[in-house]
Amino acid sequence: MSVSVSELKPGKVFILTARSVNGVPAGRYEESLTLVTDKPGANRIILPVHLWVKPDLYANPENVDFGTLRVEEVQSSDVTASLTQTFFLKRRGDAFRITAIVCDSSAVDVTQSPAGPSNSFQIDVRLRAEALRRGSFDGKIRVMTTDPTFPEVVIPLSGTLI
Repeated sequence: MSVSVSELKPGKVFILTARSVNGVPAGRYEESLTLVTDKPGANRIILPVHLWVKPDLYANPENVDFGTLRVEEVQSSDVTASLTQTFFLKRRGDAFRITAIVCDSSAVDVTQSPAGPSNSFQIDVRLRAEALRRGSFDGKIRVMTTDPTFPEVVIPLSGTLI
């Protein structure tokens, strides 16, 4: 981990920036950082540091969760927005293409924007009210890409209809 400190208000307010070093594998890391001060009684301050190193191509959020929905809400025409969840597929570096999106649940429609090459895509997942049944619905959204390192990204899908 590399750390930098800058003063926002000299001697009073500081900005502390912690970054992973190059080459660290993707994952979540729990570290700690010790600040040494000249203040009597608080000369050492230990701070927890939570790092999330994402892969070069990643989905944000990492899953699509519709939570718990009521049948009455789903059948109402004024809740269309709540029937749609959005995630983003992003890549550091050059643009890539999405070649296909496949979902194993017939309860959703999936669309992407933009249609051409990009390093960031918005993917909308809309529930199909007419295809929903009471109970839980789970599935996977598979996004196929032209990225040789990440040819397929899988996003879990879940929700419950009561």
